[in-house]
Amino acid sequence: MMDTNSKDTRPLICLLIFAITSLACICLKPPARSGLPAEPQPAAGDSGTSRVLTGHSSDVTALDFSPDGALLASGQRPTLSGEHFYQTWVWDVASGEELYPVYEGGSRVVAFSPDGTLLAVENDYVENGDGGGYSIEFVLWNVASQQVQHRLFSRCNAAGQCRTETASFSPDGTMFVGVADNGDYLIARLWDVASGAERFSFSTEGNNAPKLQDMTFSPDGSQVILVTVPPTTVWHWNTANGDVTSKAFDQETSCWNGAVLSPDGTMLAQVEMQDSDNKRIKTGRIDLSDTQSGERLRVLQGPAPVLSLLFSPDGAILASAGEDNAIRLWDTASGAELSVLLGHSYGLLKLAFSDDGALLGSAGAGVFSEDLTVRIWDVAHGRELGVFRGHAESIGCIAFSPDGTLLATGAGDSTVRLWQVPAITNE
Repeated sequence: MMDTNSKDTRPLICLLIFAITSLACICLKPPARSGLPAEPQPAAGDSGTSRVLTGHSSDVTALDFSPDGALLASGQRPTLSGEHFYQTWVWDVASGEELYPVYEGGSRVVAFSPDGTLLAVENDYVENGDGGGYSIEFVLWNVASQQVQHRLFSRCNAAGQCRTETASFSPDGTMFVGVADNGDYLIARLWDVASGAERFSFSTEGNNAPKLQDMTFSPDGSQVILVTVPPTTVWHWNTANGDVTSKAFDQETSCWNGAVLSPDGTMLAQVEMQDSDNKRIKTGRIDLSDTQSGERLRVLQGPAPVLSLLFSPDGAILASAGEDNAIRLWDTASGAELSVLLGHSYGLLKLAFSDDGALLGSAGAGVFSEDLTVRIWDVAHGRELGVFRGHAESIGCIAFSPDGTLLATGAGDSTVRLWQVPAITNE
């Protein structure tokens, strides 16, 4: 699934897949984790240090700021031993204080509602009471009362081979959608947030076991738009009557970071695949297409295979990171290359735009890469504002605060870091 860390209706999702065993809901604070890595010292040329939030016991895989920027929620991957298989933390951003754990869930989905009153997390493999397999459980947590408001269940097949792919609140916060991979097909369910009742569901059963690449709501909430591969298919799901239409695209793309939707769901960016030595490999070509008609709008041609894609919040710019270790910014209206951002030494990156699209954050995400830097870029001028070091392992999540003054990162070293964003100057 594509990196979608810009602050739109999509949750911040990290792409680590793990076997999951669930525990019951608890609200007690787990014991403090010991043996944290030594605090790295700033290197020459670094732009500053960070505040370090500790408490997680495994890789931090999901982050989301509350709409007012006062709170930060972080989720970790499940651990296979110890008391806590999943854990979501809520932090006070101003002080860095650990406020409370939310639920035994949240490794892939940690998302505040648009008004900030609810926090959604997910919990895989909840056993069904009738003995008929398992369900994925989405929990809507009331932030003020610190209590569960609704438990939303998405039933899996009898074998229980399901995992959460993504979930999101609608732009007005009245609906919640969750998508699960059931092994052979995807199941999407739409719930009413006020009552917790399921409104509609649909599955891709019989469609060649597609894998989800991206999902978003239309700005007015009237549709949920999803893109799956293979083959590349865009699904439009009507939230008023549950009707589903699909559009297949000729261009084949990768099952890993190969396609992404613009925030309004009207445009699809996908990386071209080619045959090489009996293998399908990515190229430097990106096709921009209309999601309704399937018409190819523009072709963006870079020099190296593309590894990551992300639209700006207004859809006007597409950021791509490639095997040449460069980030390229493209004008989606004209197809022109706007900037080439150099500094990283490895091309597999996590990307995030600030809410206003003025800033781009990038972070080293390769498990075997030595590039663990966090970099912040001035989008309009195509220049680096700051480079930060501190994480000891690959970075799995990255998110700007709503006002763009902080950048949060979560990593395999079980820490969350808050970086102060340098100001854009006219120099």
